Amino acid sequence: MANANLGCSNGNCVVASCKPGYSNCNGAHSDGCETYTWADRFNCGSCGHDCSNQFANAWGGCVSANCFMGTCNTNYGDCNHNNADGCETYLPNNPNNCGRCGTMCSYYGGNGACNSGTCSLSLCQGGFANCDGASS
Repeated sequence: MANANLGCSNGNCVVASCKPGYSNCNGAHSDGCETYTWADRFNCGSCGHDCSNQFANAWGGCVSANCFMGTCNTNYGDCNHNNADGCETYLPNNPNNCGRCGTMCSYYGGNGACNSGTCSLSLCQGGFANCDGASS
């Protein structure tokens, strides 16, 4: 039995304990302590401690029995650098984080918009006009 310290029960070999970093998460004695809980994102540090969905819009992983936030899902960013709320920002239509964190759609004398991750001029403020039709 892999990664297990064996014992006997009613004349049968059983898992008495697991070696450090391993657990018998499926409860079967036949495969020993099958789960490496120091790096298994579904059993991180202990059986059933699931890191995979712990962070909003991000991949969760496990290192040294601790959950960590991995890469953000497509179109999301961790713009406030706070793992507690994961990848909180939807980037394709956010004028303060357009397409990526920190890209602001701002124009002198106008209001910016973000569409599909690209900035554009949406409206001129009073006293200003966009005579050339350019958005820069």
